[in-house]
Amino acid sequence: MKTLIHFKGHGNGYFHLHPQHVVFSLVASFVLAVLAVLVLVSSAR
Repeated sequence: MKTLIHFKGHGNGYFHLHPQHVVFSLVASFVLAVLAVLVLVSSAR
């Protein structure tokens, strides 16, 4: 069974993210975190 580290070691490029994908994932995670906080705050009222 191959682990993620094993896949990275072969340099096949599958797990190497494009810089735009990194930016998109950061923005998406930030937006999801803000939405989760808003839902928690609105449900606490």
